[in-house]
Amino acid sequence: MQNSILSLITSSTINIIMLLVLLFLISKNTIMPVRTTKAYITAIIFTVIVIVAELSTSMLDLLGPAFRIPNIIANIVGFSLSTCIPFLLVRVFTEKLDRKCKYLLMLIAFNFLLLISSPWTGWIFYVSVDNQYTRGPLFGVYIITYLYGLVVLMVSNHQQSLKYQDTERSFLLILYGIFFIGTTIQVLFPFIHSSWHCISLVLVMYYLFQRELQFKYDIVTEVLNRQAFEKKLQAISATDHSGIILFDLDGFKIINDTYGHAKGDYYLKAAASIIKNCSKEIGQCYRIGGDEFCVLAKNTSEAAIRKCINLMLQSFKKAREADTIMPLISYGYSIYNNSEHGDILSSFQDADKKMYTCKKSRQLDSLYKR
Repeated sequence: MQNSILSLITSSTINIIMLLVLLFLISKNTIMPVRTTKAYITAIIFTVIVIVAELSTSMLDLLGPAFRIPNIIANIVGFSLSTCIPFLLVRVFTEKLDRKCKYLLMLIAFNFLLLISSPWTGWIFYVSVDNQYTRGPLFGVYIITYLYGLVVLMVSNHQQSLKYQDTERSFLLILYGIFFIGTTIQVLFPFIHSSWHCISLVLVMYYLFQRELQFKYDIVTEVLNRQAFEKKLQAISATDHSGIILFDLDGFKIINDTYGHAKGDYYLKAAASIIKNCSKEIGQCYRIGGDEFCVLAKNTSEAAIRKCINLMLQSFKKAREADTIMPLISYGYSIYNNSEHGDILSSFQDADKKMYTCKKSRQLDSLYKR
């Protein structure tokens, strides 16, 4: 018994130190949105408190009747705050509270009411006069609350993952799998202390994941940035059959000068969303300049590229019908072939020339109509 307690103290201490270091790093992060930062910090603090509460209950169970009240308090704190952690992680993933989150809050509140009455009713748990802990007849309410929180977290995780590439979606699913398996094991088998190891690990790994995204994604448009584009361009080998589609917003400087940069950012994000959604079947979208975007499509055909462009033009047309300030877009594409272009940069330049030909043609049309 002493060895198991010593082992729990050691592992809990390591988890707490790791989380405190993570708390320091997040507090110094100036790029992460304020809402996300607050939710993350609260989740870490709650996790540390629950780890301390769980460790306390394991030790207080052995100390006799004199420690019954501290044991009851530690159980209430641990059981109540642990159900809040999935909700806080949902707040890290998403900005809006939907119906699922509101139901979760109701369950959390109901579970808390049962918990604070348990010292007298024994509904969720009971600590006897000789300081022996047992689960109560309504302990299933706690399990349902916690598992429902995991389901809501899973849905939010999936919605968040749709914004990213396949490899990043896979990583998020792995993180959720670690979280779900570790916590479910301890809920079902309380003598196995696995949940807080897994949650601490997931919190650290998710922060590292967020930091990586900050280097790969454009903060305004939420598509891949220039750095990611250049790295991907260098990785395209001579044997790859890749398509390059370039896009440039027409008259974007006028929008910025007339309506301000906040409005300009709005249209940049709207344009990026259209390009990304219309090209997701063939490749990845990058913001490579102020109002310039590129889609790199691997192993694609000219017919697929034309289909993508036509879909994109139709989407821009609908957007302009709803908002006439929405800028027009010029495009050009090239399919990289080692025998024709020599290297990928030559193919990029070919697409760039076609894009500016498209832009000049539209400008001439506009002058003619005047």
